[in-house]
Amino acid sequence: MANLSPGNGQNNQNWGWNLTSDPCNDEWVGVSCDSQSQTVKRIVLDEYNFTGTLDASSLCMVKSLAVLSLISNNIVGIIPEEIGNCTSLTHLYMRKNKFVGVIPDALSQLSNLERLDISNNHFSGVISTMSRISGLVSFLAQDNHLSGEIPEFDFVNLQQFNVSNNNFIGQIPDVQGRGFLSF
Repeated sequence: MANLSPGNGQNNQNWGWNLTSDPCNDEWVGVSCDSQSQTVKRIVLDEYNFTGTLDASSLCMVKSLAVLSLISNNIVGIIPEEIGNCTSLTHLYMRKNKFVGVIPDALSQLSNLERLDISNNHFSGVISTMSRISGLVSFLAQDNHLSGEIPEFDFVNLQQFNVSNNNFIGQIPDVQGRGFLSF
């Protein structure tokens, strides 16, 4: 998180994020911990107007991290391949930022991932590797610059799937009778 800085003058002493303090005991902003194990479980930093790039290598050192939410910031650049080291992630929300490039293959290594929202960014390329995450319940990637064909997401768990407002070609996969809540 060292590569990110809050915008709109939100950089103050109460922020709490520094390497000399404990995120659980010192109540870092946006951090929720497991009360028993005192390990970080959730980082939710929505609408802080963060600028900069995502440092997944240091972020994924938190092996217990299950939820990462950085919705509605101004984070730029790519999602680094090191995101694949966040093996405990179940929810990843990156909606409404300025991410670019292809969806990293490393996301498909997150076998515990249930919800992924990368909508309203500037991603390009294909989404073929995402079809490998068998436990995915929600995949939201609308309003990007994705292209190619929409792959078959043949998972009984998948309930939400939105890839509208992209540059796809070909047929929309047949999802009839697959239990989708929204498509």
